[in-house]
Amino acid sequence: MSMRILVFLGLLALAAGLIVFLLQGCGDAGRIDAACRSNDDCAATELCATGLCEGGLGVCTERPTMCPDTDSPVCGCDDQTYQNVCFADMAGVRLARTGPCIPAPS
Repeated sequence: MSMRILVFLGLLALAAGLIVFLLQGCGDAGRIDAACRSNDDCAATELCATGLCEGGLGVCTERPTMCPDTDSPVCGCDDQTYQNVCFADMAGVRLARTGPCIPAPS
C-alpha cells in the first residue's frame, strides 16, 4: 500500500475512535437519550445544561452534591444570584449571565 493510503486509513481509524469517545462521553453525559430541552426531560439528580434560559437543546448532566466555597457570583435564569456556577447547577438552575443578578427598576 502507498503511504497516502496508510495515512488516510489511520485518519479514518482516529476519526472513528473520536466519534465513539464522544458518544460514550464521561459517565451518563454521553448517553444518546441525554438530550433535553428542560430539567423535566432529565432524572431528578440531573439538570438540563443548555446555556440558554429558555429552550435550546442541551444535555442531561449530574447535579453536583457539594460545591467549593468560592465567591464568583452568577445570575440564574430564575433571577436569583448564586455564589458560583456549582451552586446554580446544584439547584438545577441554568445561567443567565456571569455576575450577580441586577434587580429590575421599580
